[in-house]
Amino acid sequence: MALFHVPVSLMWTANMGFYRHDAWVPAAPSPVLFPLQPSIEMTTPMFWPPGFALNKNSFSKKVVHLSSMVCTAGHDCGPLILDITPPQPANLKYPVMWLNSSRKFILTASSVDHDGKKVACAAVWPPIPMMTCGDPISAPVAMIHTNLINSEKVGVSLADLLIGLATLAISMVIDYAFSRMGKQDDPFSNVNIGKEYDKALMSLLTGGLPTSRKGLEKWAANAAAGIGLSIFGTDNEGNFQWQWPNVEFSMGRRTVGYNFEKGEGKVGSDYGFVKTEVVSSTTEGISVGGSAFGFGF
Repeated sequence: MALFHVPVSLMWTANMGFYRHDAWVPAAPSPVLFPLQPSIEMTTPMFWPPGFALNKNSFSKKVVHLSSMVCTAGHDCGPLILDITPPQPANLKYPVMWLNSSRKFILTASSVDHDGKKVACAAVWPPIPMMTCGDPISAPVAMIHTNLINSEKVGVSLADLLIGLATLAISMVIDYAFSRMGKQDDPFSNVNIGKEYDKALMSLLTGGLPTSRKGLEKWAANAAAGIGLSIFGTDNEGNFQWQWPNVEFSMGRRTVGYNFEKGEGKVGSDYGFVKTEVVSSTTEGISVGGSAFGFGF
């Protein structure tokens, strides 16, 4: 049973955010860190070319509304969302902020299926924000402000809401824990700006895959949290449903699953207009399948 209904978000639905970022202010002999400066993020549509090119966007292909594809679970507007820190406008951290930028959905509606995926939910009213990047953690402070005109609405159940809030809380705790690792006592300590530029560019080029030990540890922590939360799922009516022994969770556009009773694993990905799936079984060997532009192969 739905607690409330939310209008769907389309390719051209606009969103923006206000949050905070660290600032690297030019100084000799190296930039100086001014932490947690208020920031303003530019408005972007859900279809954001850099995010689409890097397979961060997630839309329904067959189910449309007002001749537009609908945002589904795992959607991220992606990198190169420009934002500025007005108190410190000469911020040398802008390249790092923009290369690592992200704007994601928190809630999904399990009772509505678009092309086999849950519909992503966010709105001004009821107030359901999106997750946006910032320092020291990402936070739910980005808002959608144009989807109220969409007539298609989906119901969010109590189970959907609780699972979304649990995912949000765990994500923020993991972000904060890893932001404290290796942090110096002096908040205005000098910054190795070249090293930070290299790390941000490498993250963009690898599609967000971990490129350091700390990054790998954080990825593993998020994966473990995803596995734990996946045991508590929902049925097609939005009610809680115990998933064990079939465990499946998503990290962005990648889906991983394992059936502990059958000893069968599944790894799937949905990139752009191409969907692939690999299923391996201890008794039946390995099978591979997928589709491109709606055609199976």
